[in-house]
Amino acid sequence: MERVMKWLTGRGNNRPAEQMASAVVREVAFRPVLEGSLLMQTEERRRLVRMLADNSPLSQSVTGAWWLKPAQTMLERVQDCPAAWNGAYSSPGGFGDLSLGVAVRAVRLVRGMMLPPGATPEEQSAQAPGWVCAVFWAGLFHHLPWLTQVEGATQSGKIWYPGLHTPDGPWRVRPAKTARAQALTGQYMAAKLLPETGMLWLHQWPEASRCLLQFLSGERAGAGVLYSIIMQAREGAGLETGGLSDITGTSSVNPTPEVQHADNAPKLADNAPVLLSSHIISANVSEPIESEAAAYTSTQAAVEEACPGTEETELPVLSSALQSAIGGREATEYGSDSENEKEDSEIKQRVDLLSVLDLMAKGEAPVLSAVQTAESTKQEQTEDGKPAGDSEPSEGTVFLDWLRESVEAGKVTVNESDSLLHVLYGFIFMISPDVFFRFISSQPENKYEKNKLQKNFESLGLHHSRNGKGLYSYHKYDSPDKRGQFTKLSGYMIKSDIILKKGSCLSDSKWLFPKKE
Repeated sequence: MERVMKWLTGRGNNRPAEQMASAVVREVAFRPVLEGSLLMQTEERRRLVRMLADNSPLSQSVTGAWWLKPAQTMLERVQDCPAAWNGAYSSPGGFGDLSLGVAVRAVRLVRGMMLPPGATPEEQSAQAPGWVCAVFWAGLFHHLPWLTQVEGATQSGKIWYPGLHTPDGPWRVRPAKTARAQALTGQYMAAKLLPETGMLWLHQWPEASRCLLQFLSGERAGAGVLYSIIMQAREGAGLETGGLSDITGTSSVNPTPEVQHADNAPKLADNAPVLLSSHIISANVSEPIESEAAAYTSTQAAVEEACPGTEETELPVLSSALQSAIGGREATEYGSDSENEKEDSEIKQRVDLLSVLDLMAKGEAPVLSAVQTAESTKQEQTEDGKPAGDSEPSEGTVFLDWLRESVEAGKVTVNESDSLLHVLYGFIFMISPDVFFRFISSQPENKYEKNKLQKNFESLGLHHSRNGKGLYSYHKYDSPDKRGQFTKLSGYMIKSDIILKKGSCLSDSKWLFPKKE
């Protein structure tokens, strides 16, 4: 009894304080093994699951089997690993947040595209579910090769290879002294995660399966438009395009990662086990390309989207996840107006077209800054974006020619709920980056790169700019009466006669509004 009392009061503990402190450090250095279903339960990841459930062209059971099950299995094999040793996504859970965020954003980007390029509209429509699946898997598994830079161990002393298998006990990781065959190892990891029935189904469309497998093999530039979509999705997550390697298949969040000695445990090991979620931005919010290297800034916002297939497998955990996703549908990023007050204030700063565009619409001359005057002069030297002389047309000019022809042929609609073009105040609002991806997907050669194309379009000086910014933002509501949920869109304002036939007179779109009054 005396010994018990001493233990309760702390007396009889003769270990020095340093030993006690080091014991605590050793205890928290190892992180517990969590199941994939539990790893999916962070607020951000639950939101991403809702986005997939809301937008998937697949049945509920197939969405669970082909999308959520591979995602859960991947999370079990990577646990709370980071996606980098410093900077963005270097916190516990960073790898899962990055992979899921890029996958969902990529699916959103592919929605308005017609793939494969050069196919008939009927063929493109039939293949749409397959391409969405290919894009989802490419986005989900795109960062797997980076795990070859990670060395893991369990508390029992066994080696753990993150991405290849689930640890058998509490674990910790550190930078590996040497990376293991990055492209091949990443390809092997992805092959173990891809659903077999889903891949057999995808093979009915050879081009879609080829692009996916070529991308996962490390030969990413050869994947054409699929590669461009994943790069754009990474940019939206706040990452640079340079971090997505093309030849070796190595993907790195940080182009110049912090060098850590392999004998020192990284900071992940000293953190208490917490599930974190990280940065993703709305997929329909574009950024202008105004410098040599595209500069995209990361913000903390959510994303959304979905994909397709056919399989009847009962998965209780996945089914319940989808059920909760459907039940919480109204909590998605689209959100109610009360949930987006901060978003409204940001839009107000960027969107006050009435100050300039209304004056133009009424025939009054707005006061132009020196920059705007220079742009106006530049516009007068060209006609509808076409360069003077016999020089070869630029990519931006080819893009505009395609847009005019597509509108005339009815391939690109105007003022519809799902249109890429909307008439506002006598101008054409062109949704970016969707319209550029639609153009790229329509070109059989796959020779256009989105950032270069967008920059070339901006260099024509045909879009309106204010305070150095050429992008305007709007809310698109589910109904014309501005009720329900809305999506935040951004795009360019150009004169309507650049796209529409002269003499065409269309009323303003009933779907887009600057903000809720």
